[in-house]
Amino acid sequence: MTFQWTSAIVRIRQPNKNVVGAGFLVSNRHIITCAHVVNAALGKQLNTLDLPDRAIYLDVPLVASGNILKARVVRWKAVK
Repeated sequence: MTFQWTSAIVRIRQPNKNVVGAGFLVSNRHIITCAHVVNAALGKQLNTLDLPDRAIYLDVPLVASGNILKARVVRWKAVK
């Protein structure tokens, strides 16, 4: 089976639907992205080190563009 890499691209959004960054689908339930992208999605300072406690929004544009999904952070490693 060939994996479709284009289907792994994720757009990270703010609650108002503005796109603030990208992520990458690494399993059927997990996405990897940068801490500053999550902070931007939550309206926080980009260098905030605290574990996010609110949901973020995303979509998979090359598979189901505009189908907004809700996600939560399960692992956090912010770097100074």
